[in-house]
Amino acid sequence: MKLLRTFSFLSIVVVISSAALAQAPVTPNAKPPEELAKSSNKQLEANKMLVLNLFREILEARHMELADKYLASDFIQHNPNAANGLPALKQYFAAQNTQPRELQPKVQRKVVAMVAEGDMTLIVSPRELTDPKDKAQKYTTVGFDMYRIKKGKVIEHWDAALKNANAPTAAYTPVTPDSRPAEELAKSSDKKLEANKMLIVNMWREAIEGRQREAINKYFAPNFIQHAATMAPGLEGIKNMVNRGQPQAVPPKTGLRPTALIAEGDFVAAIFPRQYADPKDPSKKYTTAGLELYRIENGKIVEHWDEHEKSST
Repeated sequence: MKLLRTFSFLSIVVVISSAALAQAPVTPNAKPPEELAKSSNKQLEANKMLVLNLFREILEARHMELADKYLASDFIQHNPNAANGLPALKQYFAAQNTQPRELQPKVQRKVVAMVAEGDMTLIVSPRELTDPKDKAQKYTTVGFDMYRIKKGKVIEHWDAALKNANAPTAAYTPVTPDSRPAEELAKSSDKKLEANKMLIVNMWREAIEGRQREAINKYFAPNFIQHAATMAPGLEGIKNMVNRGQPQAVPPKTGLRPTALIAEGDFVAAIFPRQYADPKDPSKKYTTAGLELYRIENGKIVEHWDEHEKSST
């Protein structure tokens, strides 16, 4: 299966020469992260709390002596700047020569959403960046980390990190799509979650792949909120995307090939491989992970986030 047999909002609309984009700013959830971690499913709650404590003790306080508590020694790393395994992670942080800080009782990171299903846990956070077209202005997007957890430890990690041209080459594991079709990934013992995931799968199939204009009102709420920095606000950006091409025959199954498709509550998250030119050798490509996060109410998409940054061109 080809690695790039995936789609993203950016890849479809990036060439549109539209008016200045003004997406709804990304803001953290009003609830504290520890509250977002709560679930009627105690295993999912434990997984989310493991991730929060990993952030609190390792990533924020830099107490690397506690890393064995959270990460399997042979965990798989999909960040292109970090090598596989716990020893490499410890070496990565040791090279930064950052001294441990006082442990805080609660995680300091601001959080937009936490989504957990099965052995996957996703944490999404706001990011503020300088606008490349106007250095005096700021804009927001999201960052994310997704973890696969087994027996109380992280065994795999994905994020949207881009390769650092000045960093040593790292023996990481490239991001690939799941071998199963999206329709199979959507299956769940919780029929509401399955319906929400199938809503996203069918939206891609009809609106993005089939360019069916009537699919906009079928899948998106009139008050739809767009947080993607590369899209026009509200339904305008969705209409631009669909109207850019002529309607196509709607395929019986989507060509969407995510790495993971997970849902919890009213959120559905799709993680995809993203491919970029290697900054050390533009003739070569490398992969990292990308995110499409949707919130669903009453059977329609009411909010969307992704991790894309604005381009200077």
